[in-house]
Amino acid sequence: MQYLFLEEPLYLFVFLGFVEIVLWIVYRKDLSPCTLKKLAIAPGVALFIFLLSTFVTTEREKIINICETSAREVEKNNLDVLNTLVDDNFKGILSSHTIDKKYFIDKLKEATQTVKINGVKFNSFNIITKEKSATMKVNTIIFLTATEGMFQLPLTWDIEWVKTNDTWKILTAKEPKYMDMLMNQ
Repeated sequence: MQYLFLEEPLYLFVFLGFVEIVLWIVYRKDLSPCTLKKLAIAPGVALFIFLLSTFVTTEREKIINICETSAREVEKNNLDVLNTLVDDNFKGILSSHTIDKKYFIDKLKEATQTVKINGVKFNSFNIITKEKSATMKVNTIIFLTATEGMFQLPLTWDIEWVKTNDTWKILTAKEPKYMDMLMNQ
């Protein structure tokens, strides 16, 4: 319900539009003041849902915004954003080895010395949030430039988030199948 009301209310707006059309047809047949009053209900509900979806940010939307903002910073070659994005207790899996935050950031900085990240595009987010944690599967395309030319790297990430204070941070990240190739250049 939260997704429907707060994140994607378009379906509700379409439904309320159909309700309004039906009420308008009924009103045109009987011209009663009671039906005329009912015509105001659907626009009122639609306005309420619009305001609710505009001014309330869900935890899922916060995580998506963090991903989008961080991607723009990485495109600018600002990898320092990873220090605030990745939790201090981070555990990642790379080549079947568990890595920590420092190793992950250092290897990524090393890799971007030979390969430039031109863009990051997110295709889909599948996020399940709880009180202080979230799991996410996200499909990305990373646009890279290397000495061999430009290429695209499609990756699917499995990420666990933790909420500390009021900030979401990455707690674990599962290695995409192509990440080992990028990190070990």
